[in-house]
Amino acid sequence: MTKDKKNMCMRLKLSKLISFSATAFFVCTYIPIFCSGILILIPLRFLKLFSKDLFKRTTQIIGGFVARSCLWTAFSSAIIYGKENIPVNRGNVVYICSHQSFFDIPAFLGWVDNRARFVARENLYRIPFLRGWLKALRCFPVGRRATREEIKRFDLLTDALRENDVIVIFPEGTRSRTAELGEFKTSAFRPARKSQSTIVPVLIQGSRNILPRGKKTIRPSRVSITIGEPVEYNDYCDIIPAGLADMFQKKIASLNRVSD
Repeated sequence: MTKDKKNMCMRLKLSKLISFSATAFFVCTYIPIFCSGILILIPLRFLKLFSKDLFKRTTQIIGGFVARSCLWTAFSSAIIYGKENIPVNRGNVVYICSHQSFFDIPAFLGWVDNRARFVARENLYRIPFLRGWLKALRCFPVGRRATREEIKRFDLLTDALRENDVIVIFPEGTRSRTAELGEFKTSAFRPARKSQSTIVPVLIQGSRNILPRGKKTIRPSRVSITIGEPVEYNDYCDIIPAGLADMFQKKIASLNRVSD
C-alpha cells in the first residue's frame, strides 16, 4: 500500500471515529436535555390559568435553549446573516425556508426567531416526547398528500396568522437530499396570501452536513442561516400562486453564501 493510500485510510478511520464519538455524545447529552425540557413544560402549563402571554414567553425561552443545545451537543454551531431582516416586533409573518435536515428547526428556533410555529408531518406526533415538544411549540400537523382535507388544515395557519402569529413553512415539503432547492409547492403560500402576511425568505445551509438524509451518525459542522428582505403583501398580492412559488425559490437561491 502506498503512502498516499495509507494516509487516506487513516483520515477515513479518524473521520469515522469522530463521527461515532459525536453521535454517542449527542445521544447521551441531548436526549436528557430534550426530555427534561418536556418535563419542565408540563407543570408550566398551569401558567395559562394566570397569563397566556407569560406561558408563551416562558415556552419560547425554554424552547430556544433546548434548540441551541441540539446543535451544541452535536459539536456544531450556527452563524446568521441578514439579522436586521428579522421582523422581531411584528406578527402575521411567514418565513419561507429551505429544508435540508432535522437540524433546520432547532437552528431556526435557536438563532432566528423563537416565536415561530412550524408545520410538521403528522406522523412525527406518534413519537413519544417529540409529540410533547410539537404540542408545546404549537406546531401544525399536516399529511404528505395535498388532499382537500390537508388544504383545509392550512386554513388553521391562516387563522393563526390573523392573530399575529409567526409561522415557518418549508415549501419543498421534505428534506432535500442535495444542496439544490427542490420544487416549491404552491399550497405553501396559501396561508400568507389569505392572511395578507409579510413573507421572509430564509436559506439554511450546512445542516445537511451534520446529519445527511438516510445517515445515522453525526458529523460536526457549521450551519449558515441567511435571512432575506421581507416581502410585504402589497408587493406580491397580484402574483399567481405558481409565480409566487417561483419568485421565492429564486429569492432563496440568491441568498447562497457557501459552496457545498
